[in-house]
Amino acid sequence: DLYELKLPSYLKVKSSTYVEIEVTDKITGKPISTTISIFDLSNNKKFYNKVTNDSGKLLIALPTGADYGLHIYHKDYVFVPDQFNCSVEKKQYDPMIIHKKLERISNKTGSAISLKNIFFETGSAVLKSESQFELNALVQFLNDNIKIKLKITGHTDDIGSENDNQILSEKRAGAVIDYLKQKGIALERLFSEG
Repeated sequence: DLYELKLPSYLKVKSSTYVEIEVTDKITGKPISTTISIFDLSNNKKFYNKVTNDSGKLLIALPTGADYGLHIYHKDYVFVPDQFNCSVEKKQYDPMIIHKKLERISNKTGSAISLKNIFFETGSAVLKSESQFELNALVQFLNDNIKIKLKITGHTDDIGSENDNQILSEKRAGAVIDYLKQKGIALERLFSEG
């Protein structure tokens, strides 16, 4: 016999997007076992946090219709934050592929970390609460690598005058410095510019 029933909305399963993440060494191309954290940018809640196996690969199903933050962390490599969107519902298995090449920490200068999940209100230098997840991960990276010094460069959009945007970008960089200082990072390790 076949039966049919109507599920209440709170029991319905959301559609998912498969995401495959692969992490390798930038120079050697060899896989790296790293800690991967994924969080929902809309509510700043951690969705996933695990160490990959020796293949450096991870396959995960994420609810469709959200923007996600991604942190890839290994104590010997430069911290890699990113973000991606899972907005397209797929009817067949076709994973989103994310391949990250990590740069080993060395004594050289000039390694860049692009913080993609630091948010401000338009025209403001006040950090939004959604920024805490990324900033706290940066604090962990700096605590694990006490010899690293960091220059924070603030940015703005192109709305407003060049002078106003310069001042705002400097204030935004300063707001990040203040946050890191409040979390115990020594001020002599931090520099900023707009």
